Amino acid sequence: MSEVNALIGKPWRKPSFIKRPWLRWTLILGALAYLIAAYVTIDVNWSRVYEGLERGKKFVLAFTNPDFTTRSTDIYEGMIESIIMTIASSVVGIAISIPIALGAARNIAPLPVYLICRSIIAISRALQEIIVAILLVAIFGFGPPCGLPDTQLCYDRLPVQIAG
Repeated sequence: MSEVNALIGKPWRKPSFIKRPWLRWTLILGALAYLIAAYVTIDVNWSRVYEGLERGKKFVLAFTNPDFTTRSTDIYEGMIESIIMTIASSVVGIAISIPIALGAARNIAPLPVYLICRSIIAISRALQEIIVAILLVAIFGFGPPCGLPDTQLCYDRLPVQIAG
């Protein structure tokens, strides 16, 4: 076995993230001291924690016994609303994105149109759907006024990214 190690060499070891041992240990001990100080200064109301556990248990157990019979009309209306919202936002999003995609093509669009369309694409790529959804929920609440623009943003990117 020692002959094999001599022929192969030492096995690779991942280098430390912080090379200086004294700095590494200082940071570790500082982080531990901070965590201990933070834990000691937390004022926990254990009766409230216990009440929260009971409420959490009821919440989780509600998922194990779903009630589809008495809520069937709500479920049906929600499904229809989601389908209509998806179709409408897809049509509107694609209708908006095709002119943007054509305007972002440098070989067929004038320079000002190209720059405007490319900036729209850059901004839409920078925004994540979940962040936009959170902002729209905060502004409009749940429902079609929130879901329609967010889904349009998702579908807006598809032809633009294919063409751009």
